[in-house]
Amino acid sequence: MIIYYRCYTLGEISSSEYNELKSFFYGDAIRKPKKNGKEDKSSGNYYYTKLAYLGYQYTGAVFKEYFAGQISPYKAGEMLNSKVDHLPKLESVFFRGIK
Repeated sequence: MIIYYRCYTLGEISSSEYNELKSFFYGDAIRKPKKNGKEDKSSGNYYYTKLAYLGYQYTGAVFKEYFAGQISPYKAGEMLNSKVDHLPKLESVFFRGIK
C-alpha cells in the first residue's frame, strides 16, 4: 500500500484511484468506525477458548493425573500452558462443560 501512496504523492495516480485501492486492500477495516474512539473489546471467554484449543480429552487426562497426585500443579500448569493460579478456574469451566 505504501507504493500506491508514494505514486499518489508523486502524482502518478489520482486521489480517487488511491482511495479505490485503499478501500480494496483495507476493506472493512476502514469502513467500520471504532466506537467512542476505542477498539471493540468483545472477545470470547479465555478459558473456553483455551479448552477448545487443547481439547477436552487432553485437558481431562491432565486433570486426571493432577487429581491423582501423579503430577504437581506446576507440571499441570505447564502441560495446559496456563499459570498455576488459573488452574481452578480452568478446572471449573472444564467440568461445567462435561455432561
